[in-house]
Amino acid sequence: MNLPRLEADRFPVVVDEVSKAIRSAILDGTLSKGTHLVERELAEQLGVSRTPVREALRRLEREGLLVYEPRRGMVVSGFDEQSVRDLYLMRELLEGLAARLAAERHAAEELEELERLLREAEAAVERDDVDAAAAQNVALTLQIYRMAHSPRLEQTLAALRDYIESFARAGYRDDCRLRQAHREHTAIVAAIRVGDGALAEELTRLHVRRSLESWQHLQPAQPAQSAEALPKSRTGE
Repeated sequence: MNLPRLEADRFPVVVDEVSKAIRSAILDGTLSKGTHLVERELAEQLGVSRTPVREALRRLEREGLLVYEPRRGMVVSGFDEQSVRDLYLMRELLEGLAARLAAERHAAEELEELERLLREAEAAVERDDVDAAAAQNVALTLQIYRMAHSPRLEQTLAALRDYIESFARAGYRDDCRLRQAHREHTAIVAAIRVGDGALAEELTRLHVRRSLESWQHLQPAQPAQSAEALPKSRTGE
């Protein structure tokens, strides 16, 4: 594996980071169904003790991404298409509401920051920097959450964040999707700018549906692989 080493001084933080690294690899298809995960190997690669790795694996088992098998230990169980569709449906409804509220409630300085993030995303798209564009799109989406001025809504969306980021990044493997997503974000920002909440919600929901279509398009059957083949994890929408 080539996972990045992590700071080990704060146990809860380390468990969160280990969980996120493994979760992302499962959700974006790097670790396919049936892959056997070994605590010792994960701990060595991440530069942490086995204790936070063990806790992270238990957390992912509770989420349904791993399953314990006798004589094998933790194995990637993956996720079925209906589960993914349910996650996207939740995202569509919640992000659509966030966009509507952002259009109706935003402050001028918040809109300026949103416009800045959109420009940076455009620059990344123009130079075909998928990782940078994905990161900027995440930042843009989080800014819309904040602009909604609804702490409960933002908290609910935060619980889905790792799933949203991983599926979105996987969708960007489609050469056309990155530029299409940027055009969709541009239209959403324009609706927020003029305070059209209904349009912002409609465009956001369409954006999420198209993201699901892109993800589905890129789901060929993959053979199980060893965790040693796992490339360096990335973060990024």
